Amino acid sequence: MNTDKETVRRTCLLVILLLSIAAVPRLYHLGQLSFYGDEETNSFPARSLAEGKGPLMPSGMPYYRSLPFTWLNALSAKTFGLDNEWAYRLPSAVFGILTVPLLFIAARPFVGTSVAFLAALLLAFSEWHIVLSRYARMYVPFLFFYISTVCSILLWAKKNERKWLIVSAVLLAITATLHKLSILTALIPLIALFVKDFSRVPQYRLIAFSVIGGIACYAYGKFFVDAPFRAWSAVNRMSDVAVTDGKAGLVALLTTHGLLSWQAVSGALLGLWLGRRCAFPDNENGKALRWLARYGLAGAFAVACSIGHLHAAFLAMVLLLLLRPGTLFEFVRRTYQPLILILLLGLLTAVLKLNELGLVAGLKALLSFPYPNWITLNALSTGVAVFFIACMLYWAIKQRDAADKDVTVLLLVALLPLIFVGVVMKWAPPRYWLQAYPFILMVAAYALYAFVHKLYLLRWARAGIYTSLTVGLVILSGVLGGHGLLSAYRVATLQHGDRLSAMSFIYPDHQSLGRYVAAHKSPEDIVVAQDVLQQFWYVGECDYWLRDYRNSGSERMYMYQAEEGKLYDIYVASKIATAEALQAFADEKKRRIWVITSGEEEKGDRQLFMSSEQLQWLESIEKTYTPVFVGRDGVSHVYCLNGE
Repeated sequence: MNTDKETVRRTCLLVILLLSIAAVPRLYHLGQLSFYGDEETNSFPARSLAEGKGPLMPSGMPYYRSLPFTWLNALSAKTFGLDNEWAYRLPSAVFGILTVPLLFIAARPFVGTSVAFLAALLLAFSEWHIVLSRYARMYVPFLFFYISTVCSILLWAKKNERKWLIVSAVLLAITATLHKLSILTALIPLIALFVKDFSRVPQYRLIAFSVIGGIACYAYGKFFVDAPFRAWSAVNRMSDVAVTDGKAGLVALLTTHGLLSWQAVSGALLGLWLGRRCAFPDNENGKALRWLARYGLAGAFAVACSIGHLHAAFLAMVLLLLLRPGTLFEFVRRTYQPLILILLLGLLTAVLKLNELGLVAGLKALLSFPYPNWITLNALSTGVAVFFIACMLYWAIKQRDAADKDVTVLLLVALLPLIFVGVVMKWAPPRYWLQAYPFILMVAAYALYAFVHKLYLLRWARAGIYTSLTVGLVILSGVLGGHGLLSAYRVATLQHGDRLSAMSFIYPDHQSLGRYVAAHKSPEDIVVAQDVLQQFWYVGECDYWLRDYRNSGSERMYMYQAEEGKLYDIYVASKIATAEALQAFADEKKRRIWVITSGEEEKGDRQLFMSSEQLQWLESIEKTYTPVFVGRDGVSHVYCLNGE
């Protein structure tokens, strides 16, 4: 009894310590910088809600994405001021603080107290997580509930206690309201079944939870969250903005990926052979699902190898090895014949592709699918990436025992978003696989702890406390990259114009530019902005947006066509600056035209967001006119055409 009380007391002390550590960099000077990125996207409906109008965009469109977070933002803004940026960031910051001890508590049943604390320490001093915690968007609250949901489902599967089923269902419902990627939580019960002997819950219950949860998440997003976008976005009816995002039709799609080629057919047959040969005796709970997973991964490995998607083949083989119940030697002994043929076919395809495309383009083609999110993870933290990948590879080849099931499950949970996002998107900002991040930290902390502990055991028999202290110092020192005291200090003291490894752009100054224009413009003036959403917050109504509507279907989703035929942004009802509008600006001689640029879209990347006509027009303005105002970032400018 005294031991239990002492454990609770120590746990509470560690939670208080983590809360204190996490709070400082997430709250310090929370409102000193202007909005950037998509912060205004959640802030517009929150402000509207605080004003008693409901969760509406300035255009009048209802906005139901992350609705609970919008309610919290509205409450904060109504309490602390509708014009204070930090009021809209506060809910995210609070959830960011709470996520740190949550990770510690959630990880303990799977990796132990020491590793769980070190994983939480990594999160507390994570540059990326601090940046997102100081960001008025739903990502950090979503992460909080995603961690809670995943670990509750795993505890339910592990313990077969009804209370964890109820907790899991409630948390999944909340998570579903925060982000569409909550649908990945519906796959967690299947992961619990993929690992042999992990789950004590009968497979039909876990599968039923997965199916019902997945349908509920999809239906909520499809029929509630996306409904206003379908109602407002009429751009798909416009013949002059029709675009082609790839070959239409299933057959064309399969042909594009080489799935109808003789190599793919050969690979599929070899995959069936491989799946049959790597079968192990299995009569435990979930055997049918593991049978499907084994054949599916064997087929994916063989087909990916045969058509030249070597990164996909690598991931499929890693997953196949993680799910094998026997030793690596036994696996190779059973499967070496189909493996050799598959590898030879993959080598032939790779040689042909390199010969056809050249070395650089050929390697990109061979390794680009699914998109290798390892690159982004390495940019965020080389040390974390190294220890996570090392643990993944070691776990794939080591002889595992019953005590290794928990780490295997955590590896699969971490890999799920990385692979899913890499498959469905050619490139994705890291926020789309943010939910993998805490589990990556758990695995990396486990690997780092084991590595240091092994070194100490060479000298001392009892090395636990020394290991924890050493790993803690490694984290605080910042040698892993992207984590540590210095990283936390850099984020908390960030200034306009600074750049972080967790941000792909400099921190822009929208605030001072917008306030300058708001103070000097007349009602009849025209406002043209490079980032019209941010400037609408500070300037008020903006007339035109320098944004290309023809480059992708995703851009067209956020636009609508009014009765007069002009194309408008769906959020703030600003008109798109078409070639005709740009010509009208050149012909305008009376009204002043305010042009506001944004350092968030650096000059080398402008072609990604603007049409060629818009880009040429803006560059001509920058060459011809002297800015009337320069932002605090040093690169954002205000130009006044037809001014005195």
